[in-house]
Amino acid sequence: MNPDYDGLASYRKLGYVPFDEENESLSKTLEYAYDDYCIAQMARALGKADDYRLFMKRAMSYTNLYDPSIALCDTFDLEMGTPTLAELSAYDVVFVSTNWPILDANALGDRLADFIDMGGRVVLTMSSWIDGPFSWDVVGRFASGGYHPFVPADTRMHASKSLGVFDAAHPLMSGVSALSVTFSSSPATTQGTYVVATWDDGSPAVAVKGNVVALNVLPQDGFVYGDRLPIFSNAVHFLMTPRLRVLVASPELAYPAKLVDELVRDPAIGAVDFFDANSATPTLAQMTRYDAVIAYSNLPFFDPVALGDRLADYVDVGGKVVTCPFSWWYVTHQIQGRFAADGYNPLLATLNENHYAVASLGSFDGSHPIMRDVTTASTEYRDYTALAPGAASVALWDDGEYCVATKGDVVAINGYLGDGGTSFAGDLALMARNAVKYLALVSAYLDSISSSSGSAPFTFTCAGSATGGQMPYTYLWDFADGSSSTEQSPAHTYDSPGSYLVTLTATDSVGHEGSLGFYVNVGAALSNLVDRAPSSGMAPLGVSFT
Repeated sequence: MNPDYDGLASYRKLGYVPFDEENESLSKTLEYAYDDYCIAQMARALGKADDYRLFMKRAMSYTNLYDPSIALCDTFDLEMGTPTLAELSAYDVVFVSTNWPILDANALGDRLADFIDMGGRVVLTMSSWIDGPFSWDVVGRFASGGYHPFVPADTRMHASKSLGVFDAAHPLMSGVSALSVTFSSSPATTQGTYVVATWDDGSPAVAVKGNVVALNVLPQDGFVYGDRLPIFSNAVHFLMTPRLRVLVASPELAYPAKLVDELVRDPAIGAVDFFDANSATPTLAQMTRYDAVIAYSNLPFFDPVALGDRLADYVDVGGKVVTCPFSWWYVTHQIQGRFAADGYNPLLATLNENHYAVASLGSFDGSHPIMRDVTTASTEYRDYTALAPGAASVALWDDGEYCVATKGDVVAINGYLGDGGTSFAGDLALMARNAVKYLALVSAYLDSISSSSGSAPFTFTCAGSATGGQMPYTYLWDFADGSSSTEQSPAHTYDSPGSYLVTLTATDSVGHEGSLGFYVNVGAALSNLVDRAPSSGMAPLGVSFT
């Protein structure tokens, strides 16, 4: 008998059979673990205690196949039926993998779209976008409603591809440096899709759109090699992390591709949707599904008064707004209603006319989060503006006009962000992305601390706060000694010396978190004075203490 048959050597050494060493590695690991359990029972019956302990320990190797953060994983045969919305809703993430005809691709697409509308998350793999006579692709509302990252088409090919250009900082690529396939496709992407990685022929390998991740691999042995396991687990963990939802509302007829592309490349931003504000006005209920609304105009709004009233209501319930030209310009293009009348906008129109002149970024506050990584920007389309009462300037154009200003939960960027003409260049769209994160992501702050060092037992008090996101906030202090507090302003005592990293995590009402940390240094307790000699005498007097 070969003692290293079918991955047994690795099984004994690692506790599992590696997928890149053996086909059917998962089933072999399970079979070997069960065999070890049976051997252990025989050893116990024979009174071989050492052998029993050895094989019972190896029998637990099956646990190495599970991600402890994933509590349950089930399968559903799409050839035999279609899961109901109630069945899908029992899960956080649904993987769709098709290499065989789907029983009802339209019904599946409708239910997956409903599942996402309820907050569900979907991971697609080959061949769920391959259309044609095979009925492999997910269609229905999932395709027609814009949920799909790829355009369904029969672009499959049996050809070897290796990982090409990829965003190494993106969570979907964590632990991934080498990846290759022998069967994939070359799909076109839909609007709002961010391609995180490409194959070496330029076709997309990993893409994300809102709560959908598409992995252009066939998840079967013999078709994908390299760091294939991380891309699947990364997809689950990435989708389970709360991300921001952004609504772009504009009467502009052209889809703002450059702005959306800049927004979706950020892992902190999930869905970015476009609302045609020339044909209708978003309701408050529609807006409150989003963490931030970006509003700009180049045509009249459908109802500028109603839009202004609803944006003001949205801000009043915790919403965040980014405004851009020409939303504070002349009556027909201006956001009116309460948003204008009650002073929500940081910038005000002065001459009721546009400032059509190319400008470059002038002086700005480089420490402000909105200007992070911003080095250059230019625009042709601006308005003549003044700073509203209570607003703060963050950046100016090189001719002294206001570029970025803030006021409460509203940021104004005086540069047109639509795709029309030569509207903008440089980092203007990055400013909008930073503005969304500045407004909507939670930041935790240490407001006060009584003292950060002392001798044991050491007691201190501290107070924290938070900004951004959706109020109310909850607070969690971790004192690094096994204790914690959920009070906003707790007191804590350290009984033992040490350097303790205290962390505060603030969480908003929709699950977005912000954290900070600081050290508290505790020294040894002061010793009691037990003796001194001499205890008295004439100055100068030398005294010894013990």
